[in-house]
Amino acid sequence: MTNIGPATFTVLPASNEWLDVVGGSHFGNKSADSFRHGGSEVIDRGYVVLFGDFSNERLDLTAIGHEFGWSVTPVADLSALREIGRSHTVTAVLLKPGALGVPWRDALRIVRAAVPRARIILCHKADQARYRTEMIDAGAFGVLLSPLVRSEVRQSLGFIWASKFAPLQHVPATAKKNRPIDGKVRHVGAA
Repeated sequence: MTNIGPATFTVLPASNEWLDVVGGSHFGNKSADSFRHGGSEVIDRGYVVLFGDFSNERLDLTAIGHEFGWSVTPVADLSALREIGRSHTVTAVLLKPGALGVPWRDALRIVRAAVPRARIILCHKADQARYRTEMIDAGAFGVLLSPLVRSEVRQSLGFIWASKFAPLQHVPATAKKNRPIDGKVRHVGAA
């Protein structure tokens, strides 16, 4: 049995699958290596890159990344991001758009060009909150309000982790708003 946070997991010898003894959840072979914890037990399956000034954040982002089996590293500039992208798998980039000195839309485009396979999460200030839908429509995997909240960071990284097993389908937020609830096409003025 292995204790991982509040739950206990066991490796089933015949199938090498992980089973949540407390909740009965079954994670299967694909995710077994992602459920590691603590320093030397972390098996790097990718990198979460912090691009921008995260010095005021009160979270241990490294520990959160390790919960998913990822290393977390800050980068100071675009050339450092490109270098880590060439030498490692960049799973996610937490991006503070002001780091590049350009508007968030340009920052998103520049980072996407540097690490095209990475999931980009824009970490914005309150004054940019009105652009959240536009940020998603422009290709951000997610958006987080800064200062960051532990549960929101974990949830976002969890979505990234899960997206590795399911194909990613980008649906613009505007398309979601216009979709009829009951599947019937509605015409303006129709009852």
